[in-house]
Amino acid sequence: MTHAYPTGFRPRVRIAVVGPDDLVERSILAQDRKPQEFDWQLIAAGYREEHQAPEILRRLAGKIDVCLFTGPLPYDIARRADVLHVPATFVPLNDAALYRAMLEGLMKESFDLTKVSIDTLTQQEIEEAYAEIEVPINWVRSHPYAAGEQASDVADFHLACWRAGEITTAVTCIRSVWQLLRAAGVPALRVLPTQASVRAALRTVGLMGMGSHLADAQIAVAVVEFPVPRAHGGERPGLYWREERRLPLHQLLLSEARRLDAVVQPFEERGFLLVTTVGALAAGTDGFRSAPFIDRIYRELGIDVHVGVGIARSVGEAAERADQALVRAHESGARGFALSSGGSFLVLPDPDGGPASTRSASKQRDDALRLLRRLVRALDTEGRRGRGTGDDPYVVVAEEVADALRTTPRTARRNLQLLSDEGLVWLLPSDRAPQPGRPRRRYRLMIERLSELADA
Repeated sequence: MTHAYPTGFRPRVRIAVVGPDDLVERSILAQDRKPQEFDWQLIAAGYREEHQAPEILRRLAGKIDVCLFTGPLPYDIARRADVLHVPATFVPLNDAALYRAMLEGLMKESFDLTKVSIDTLTQQEIEEAYAEIEVPINWVRSHPYAAGEQASDVADFHLACWRAGEITTAVTCIRSVWQLLRAAGVPALRVLPTQASVRAALRTVGLMGMGSHLADAQIAVAVVEFPVPRAHGGERPGLYWREERRLPLHQLLLSEARRLDAVVQPFEERGFLLVTTVGALAAGTDGFRSAPFIDRIYRELGIDVHVGVGIARSVGEAAERADQALVRAHESGARGFALSSGGSFLVLPDPDGGPASTRSASKQRDDALRLLRRLVRALDTEGRRGRGTGDDPYVVVAEEVADALRTTPRTARRNLQLLSDEGLVWLLPSDRAPQPGRPRRRYRLMIERLSELADA
């Protein structure tokens, strides 16, 4: 059974979007603004040439959960280079993408859609697309993508068709092929994935990443802590008092453990540990929406307990996170149930309408959006936009951000990292021009996202 996660505790899936710079930008801008059942962070991994894809992925090793390639060629190159150690897929190209390219061609006088060469798409896909618009396909030449091919091989196919006089235009799905053909004087159209295809692919790859993430973090440990009041003079209460509380609590937790498919064991003098799986805990908490057994413990035993839950790959790591969550539970009020996974926290309300969630992911995103707006205003006001960083006025480096916000470069880099974590900037490829010292990291500000702040 699949459970949707509540706002503030959605597994964060780090998605690397790999492809040519312009398609990476299109893909990031195409992401759906509707709330997802998981929280994704898009990491731009753009390149100028396909052979750069493996090295980019090597640099991202350990920093991403899943990869989305903008087409089959970079995906195949990365797979053959043996650098894909996370789930991966690519954005499919469909008939809608082909129609878009054809419409662009029909606006040019020399274009004849019956005499074109088309790569990457299969013969069946091309035939079905032409059948929809009732155009004969007799003179259309196709070259479906084959694993192991180079961009130059695909370009040679189009060049051969052009030189033989069989086509008037080449239609390609590969940017480098499009560039090679234009340099050779061949009329060429480029097929780009539709925004709907990109959004569907992002959702697919996000679900793949979430499944992988949870598969790596199957252990859930709950620390159930009961209060231990101090006697007069600061002495700890006697053994009898502790056992009087511990025994009925243990019995009640054993009955709850059957429902959660958990193992119960004593935990120091503080209470008990429940060890279970993420799936069983999700089922017992309605997808992490309600706190289990807290109300029953209070109703039957008159004890206010605090519960901290940690999710991790091992029992030891999960127990450490459970302790961290327990601190949040104490901060929330008399009764609390807090979960911790990968640094995010959620405090669930108790059944009587107790404390709500602490600082949530949506609050963090709003703060990041406000930071982006403040940065853009500062850059605009003082005329510092993109100083010496190219034609795009919203491409900046850390020094410019520090100057605009009047902070130290170190603080500026932390601010840029926060914006990057929320998908509000993306890191651009390094300049190829040799420079002394470390290359400056250039960021593109996602000013298009500021409309989300206005809607909040």
